[in-house]
Amino acid sequence: MIREPYGLPLPPNILAESATQPPVPRLTVTIGSGYPWRVDIEPRTSSYITVADVLHSIYRNLRSIVGSAEWDHPSTPAELKVRVSAAYRDRLRRYPDPDPRKAGIRRIDYLGDMRAFRGLEPCKSTGHVKGQPDAATLQLSLGRAS
Repeated sequence: MIREPYGLPLPPNILAESATQPPVPRLTVTIGSGYPWRVDIEPRTSSYITVADVLHSIYRNLRSIVGSAEWDHPSTPAELKVRVSAAYRDRLRRYPDPDPRKAGIRRIDYLGDMRAFRGLEPCKSTGHVKGQPDAATLQLSLGRAS
C-alpha cells in the first residue's frame, strides 16, 4: 500500500489513474545529475502507465543495491564516491538494518540529502524537438529531506 506523507493510504482510484495525459504505454523518469540511472517504467496491470506504476518503479529503482561493477566503473568520479559513501553511512545511522545481507550502498545514497519528492515534470532535454517536452520522459524533482 502506498501512503501519503502523513501515513494515510493513497486511494486506489488515484493510484489507478494514468500518470500522464495523454496516457502512455512506456515512461522514463530521469533523476538528475550525479544519478547515473534512468527509471524505465512499463505498465503492470493496464495498457498505460498509472500513478502506482510510477511510484513503485521509482521506489524499486532507488532501493536497488549498487553492484561492484557499477561502483567501480571508471566513469564514477572519486568525489562522488566520497559523497555517496557518506550518505550510505548516514542512512545506516538513521535506519539500522540487522540483516547483513541487506547491507550495501543503494542507489538512493547517490541522492544524499536530496530525497524529498517534489514532483515530476516534462524533461525538455530529451524531447523530439529540442526544448519541447517529451510526454514519455519526466524529470523527478527533489528537495532536501528534513
